[in-house]
Amino acid sequence: MRSQTNFFTLLCLFALLVIAPLGCSDDSDATNNKRPQTPETCGNGQLDEGEVCDGEQLGGETCESQGATGGQLGCKSTCLGFELTQCSAPATCGDDTIQSPEVCDGSDLAGASCESLGFDRGTLTCANNCLEVNSSGCSYEGECQPTTCADVGAQCGSIDNGCGETLNCGGCDGDLSCGGSGEENICGATCPQGCPDGFSCNTLGVCTGDSDTIAVNMPTATVELVAQVDGQAPQPSSQCGSNTSYRLGYIKLVSISNGEEEEYDIPCNGSLEVAVPKDTYRVSIQGAHSTDLLRREFQTHANLVVDSDMTITANMPTATVQLVAQLNGQAPQPSSQCSGGDAYQLADITLVSLTNGEVEEYGVDCDGTLEVKIPKDTYRVSVEGRFSSDLLRRDFQTHANLVVDADMTITANMPTATVQLVAQLNGQAPQPSSQCADDAYQLADITLTSLTNGEVKEYGVDCAGTLEVEIPKDTYRVSVEGRYSSDLLRRDFQTHANLVVDADMTITANMPTATVQLVAQLNGQAPQPSSQCADDAYQLADITLTSLTNGEVEEYGVDCDGTLEVEIPKDTYAVSIEGRSSSDLLRQEYLAIQRIELN
Repeated sequence: MRSQTNFFTLLCLFALLVIAPLGCSDDSDATNNKRPQTPETCGNGQLDEGEVCDGEQLGGETCESQGATGGQLGCKSTCLGFELTQCSAPATCGDDTIQSPEVCDGSDLAGASCESLGFDRGTLTCANNCLEVNSSGCSYEGECQPTTCADVGAQCGSIDNGCGETLNCGGCDGDLSCGGSGEENICGATCPQGCPDGFSCNTLGVCTGDSDTIAVNMPTATVELVAQVDGQAPQPSSQCGSNTSYRLGYIKLVSISNGEEEEYDIPCNGSLEVAVPKDTYRVSIQGAHSTDLLRREFQTHANLVVDSDMTITANMPTATVQLVAQLNGQAPQPSSQCSGGDAYQLADITLVSLTNGEVEEYGVDCDGTLEVKIPKDTYRVSVEGRFSSDLLRRDFQTHANLVVDADMTITANMPTATVQLVAQLNGQAPQPSSQCADDAYQLADITLTSLTNGEVKEYGVDCAGTLEVEIPKDTYRVSVEGRYSSDLLRRDFQTHANLVVDADMTITANMPTATVQLVAQLNGQAPQPSSQCADDAYQLADITLTSLTNGEVEEYGVDCDGTLEVEIPKDTYAVSIEGRSSSDLLRQEYLAIQRIELN
């Protein structure tokens, strides 16, 4: 009796989980052969009698309550069932086996068919998310039999179902596009140049075929290259009119397809007709013998498609800018040399185009200003002192992303801070060597690397272990290395990875060290020294430590007894070994420890 009860319980659960959802989600009535009628109240946004849902009124139901893991539940246009297309598919969907909460999976429809749902004919399929069956291919006697996506092999896009309605066949995954291979409603990649006769573009964007003839065609277009500055014809210089060997400027076309570049000399009349392959190009212009077209390469088109005869106008829009050098918001002081004539400049202001990387350096006059004409573009701006008594000879970035789209003033200001550089070893002042008493010698080098522009500056620290310097306010990577010291190692050691200097401060560059015993082994045993190894000039092996912080490499020759005691900075290292004067340890560098941290 108990077994019969379990049987009927399982039968009822099967009906609830499979048969009931099939009927509800497809707006069909399994008790008769008549297509259900949309309630008159459908579309009023209220849940009325005879409706499962209406617009956004879902009766508190969600994708999760319908068995999905997430997504946005919708309502069918008939108000007779839920729209599950935006609900997430279960992880098991696609294996052709129904597993909870799936209603179907691929070809596994749990025995359901158009006929079992009350239709007279047609093909029942499973929705892509396995949460409902698709009865769009089912019909009643006397009705038009609709075409399904599967019937015509459509993978994507929309098709006419043959019954006056449009059927959506879905989209494509990844980089594939619908019709990308040239075949309508098929997911595929695009072959930009097309394929020769007898070949077709496959889903990877590759022309494939079995033709024994490959027709390699170069389609061309005739283009008129026209040079302009601020929308007008450039003015030729006096040389340009007197000598036909001179050119007004150059227009460069760079193929986006293969990087091939061709530079065309533009004659003094400002235009040139040429034949070019039909392709997509990056276009730039640069002046030569012209009084107003600048001798700066300027990109006019980033992605120009040439697919027919056309005119390519390469126009360089310009702006007049006033370049102003400043130090801490004030005019820098010129050195005595700066009054010596036009050959001396107070500072250099550098503009780097963020469009094409073009770099132009302008020498600013001794009064701290310079008026120049430049292409309208986006620039990275930096300033560096030259003949100035206070503006530092350091390249300092003042603007990371300056848009120049009109006449303007560009103030390149270098804010500075006074810092005390202090060298330390294990938190104490390093011991100077005997040579360090001479002013020509330094105890250590402290190096500051700007994280903004990569500028590197090395400072020799006095034998007392300190040095006061003025530096630009910036963010730095700091390292220390011993020079004339009896204990501070001659190893470049990073003390700060990301130090912000925004005010006067002390920068303590401390090198913590550890004493380590280096031991060479072969298969877990001490290697055998060769006969030569009895001589102190020979080493059994080399053990190399490579800092994973800054790439600094140090090689240690291990004594013939296979050990060596050394002092090294506390750091993270990769360790390798190689035999030298040993009868069994191989002369091959072997990475023995990929990462070891000394703390």
